[in-house]
Amino acid sequence: MGGDDGALRTARAAYQQHRWDAAREGFRRAAAVTDLAPADALALADSAWWLGQVDESIEAGRAAHRAHLAAGE
Repeated sequence: MGGDDGALRTARAAYQQHRWDAAREGFRRAAAVTDLAPADALALADSAWWLGQVDESIEAGRAAHRAHLAAGE
C-alpha cells in the first residue's frame, strides 16, 4: 500500500472510537498520497457523513465503490 501508514493507523483507531474529525483528517491525509483500500474509503465516507460533510461523504462512497470494483469484489 505504501502511503502514510501512520495516518491510516491513526485514522482507523479514531474511526473505531467514533472520533470523526480525527478519522476524517487521517483518511484524507492518507488519500493524498495513495489510493485508499475500499474499507478505508468507506470509513472516510462515514466520518464525513457524521460531520455533516454530505458531498465529501458521497464522493468517498463512490471511491469505495470504485475500489471494490477494481478489486473484483
